[in-house]
Amino acid sequence: MKKTIMLFAGTTEGRRICEFLAVKKCITHVYVTTEYGKELLPGQNNVHIHVGKMDEKQMSDEIKAIHPDIVIDATHPYATQVTHNIKEACDSRHIFYVRVLREENIEKAGNNADNIIYTETMKDAVRLLNEDRYIHKNVLMTTGSKNIPEYVHIKDFKDRLYLRLLPNPQMMESAIQAGIMPAHLIGMQGPFSQELNEAVIRQFNIGVLVTKESGNNGGYEEKISATLNTGTDCIVIRRPLENGGKNLSEIIAYLEENIDSQC
Repeated sequence: MKKTIMLFAGTTEGRRICEFLAVKKCITHVYVTTEYGKELLPGQNNVHIHVGKMDEKQMSDEIKAIHPDIVIDATHPYATQVTHNIKEACDSRHIFYVRVLREENIEKAGNNADNIIYTETMKDAVRLLNEDRYIHKNVLMTTGSKNIPEYVHIKDFKDRLYLRLLPNPQMMESAIQAGIMPAHLIGMQGPFSQELNEAVIRQFNIGVLVTKESGNNGGYEEKISATLNTGTDCIVIRRPLENGGKNLSEIIAYLEENIDSQC
C-alpha cells in the first residue's frame, strides 16, 4: 500500500524534499501559500500541490481528509505560529509530525564583527534604524514581505528604504500599497552570492543591511560577507529557538529508510 505524505513547504528545504519525493511512488501533498511558491516545485503525477494559507482548523480538516502517514513541516524558521498550528493539528489527529530544522550558520569570525548588531525582533530592528547612528543611512531590507507593515515605521522610509523580495506580483503590490516606492523594490529569487549582494549595496548606496539569521540555505553568510567587504552596517534578527526535529539530510535519510522502502 502506497504511503501518503503531507509536506508544508515554502523554503529551500521544502523544495528539496519535494524534489526527492517527486521521483518516489509515495503520494505527496505539498502546501505552499502562493502561486509563485507552486511554480518553484516539480510537477509529477504523485505530487499534489495545494496553494493558500490555512489556519489550525483547516489544517486539521485537511489531515482528517487525507490521513497521511507523516506530516513534514518545512516552513520558514521564523513562521513560528504556522509551525505551532501544524503541530497542534497533527497532535489532534494523532499523526506523526516531524519538523525540518535549518542548518546552523557556519561560525566565522565575521559573524562577531563590529559592524553587526543582533536583535530579537523586527520591532527592535526598526527602533535601531531610527536611532542617530542609522537615521541618515539607506536601508536594505532582506527580510521579505511579511513584515511590510512594520517597515513603514522606519523614519523617512520612502526615501531611504530598499526592499528585496520575491518577484511575486501580490508581494510587490502590498509593498507599494504600504507606501514603499516602486523604484526601491528589488524583485529577485535567492539565495544570492556575496558578489551580487555587494553589487546591490553599491548600486543603492546602502548604509545598513537588515537580515534574519536564516542559516546557510538562506544565503546568510553571503550577506554577512558582503557587508564586511563593503563596510556596511548590519542588523541581524536572531532565529527563534526550536527544540526537536531533523535537518534536511536527516529527513532525507529518514524517508529513505522508513518511507521509500514501503512505497
